[in-house]
Amino acid sequence: MQLAWKLLWTKGTPFYLPTIILNGLEDGRASLPPLAPRPVKDLGPIALFNKDPWGTVSISLSEATVAGLDTIHDQGFEFDSKTGAFNAKIGFDSLVLAGKYSVDGSGLAGCAVAAATVLLGLLPPRSSAAAADGSELDDEHIALARNYQAQLAQSPTGQQLVGAYYDNNDAMNEIVRGDTFFRHAFPTVVTDGKTSRDFADQTTVAAKSPNDPARSVGDPTYRLHAFKMQLAFARSAAKLWENTGDSKYLEVGKAKDEFYHQATHGPAQGTTTVGNVMEAIRNADPGAARALATQSHLALDPIYEAAEREIDEAHARWTAANVTRPYSELARAVASDLGQGTFSDAFGVPSLSLSGTIEIGGSGPNVTLTLTRLTTDIPEIDIALSTSLPDTLYDQVVQSLADAQFIKDLLRRSVENALGTKSTLDYLSTAVNAAIAKVLAP
Repeated sequence: MQLAWKLLWTKGTPFYLPTIILNGLEDGRASLPPLAPRPVKDLGPIALFNKDPWGTVSISLSEATVAGLDTIHDQGFEFDSKTGAFNAKIGFDSLVLAGKYSVDGSGLAGCAVAAATVLLGLLPPRSSAAAADGSELDDEHIALARNYQAQLAQSPTGQQLVGAYYDNNDAMNEIVRGDTFFRHAFPTVVTDGKTSRDFADQTTVAAKSPNDPARSVGDPTYRLHAFKMQLAFARSAAKLWENTGDSKYLEVGKAKDEFYHQATHGPAQGTTTVGNVMEAIRNADPGAARALATQSHLALDPIYEAAEREIDEAHARWTAANVTRPYSELARAVASDLGQGTFSDAFGVPSLSLSGTIEIGGSGPNVTLTLTRLTTDIPEIDIALSTSLPDTLYDQVVQSLADAQFIKDLLRRSVENALGTKSTLDYLSTAVNAAIAKVLAP
């Protein structure tokens, strides 16, 4: 393995990995085309600001790719011959994220947490768009959420939960800001005289003193209301799936179940402190939530059963009198095209981790590497826009993008996902295996 890995980084040979990525490989043992720039998921529309004469201005990013993969460089590898575990470190000198942008005069998706905060009346925004993009850090609920997000990201299970939030933000916004039962229920449903605003305040107080047993979450009334809101969200997602056929509403439902089970089982079950919840997540198996989410034990919980009865009755009444529609459908009718152009940013990625397994077997020398995961920490991305908009509008859009940490976080997550796709890992596995076959050839 040592010789094969060295071959991948030896200039002037057909197996030099940067050359394979750039030009492909035809060796007789393996055939690889050049590795095309990695496609990035479309983002938006995302609300930026609200100002006359344009109204609420939104931006969409589309047809984006990550190029520059041939700037890959080696940082070594480790191989455990007993378990077959393989771990390597690589980096990229200069990746380029580039695509197209369009700006219109309608307000669409933004930060789901901020949108929910506006629903509760907790946030008196300077503009509806400012609240939507999550830039209103003077709201303590959002500021605390971001603080705990940073803490969650320090453990594998927490990273899974934070990643699920960003991966499903689009669907969440369609539900939270659309014409849905959840949008109706979230600010209005009452549990023991309290609304979601009251429970949000309780959570904020507990989060400010995470280890104070007098400031707790998860008591029976809290759990009952939480179940109601989870069910309202789930019913709205299912209805949108039924109406649109878009699988993102199925995925956000699964992510909601995984998040709930990860955060509410084990040491943090029942009345507890926020500190205990965070500790339980830090120590949890990242796969445990997926396993728990497939079980039906909640049906045996009397609190859950009570919530389900109330919400299903309310949902039936609401859907009989209303049509469930995603927010993008509502906004499409008032959208006005303000301009299009291209965007880009170049950045280095000092270190990425590649992990997988090596199998040895078969007749004669037979060593096969299968890469299964790429993990990295993408630096902050600051995209530059081509000047395809009127000067005043262009300046406002550029400044709003520079201030919107939420959009930068979405871009970072999108690049991470693009680099870590199965097709990318399979390509790199094939290149490594070609070098292994070359070294083992008689």
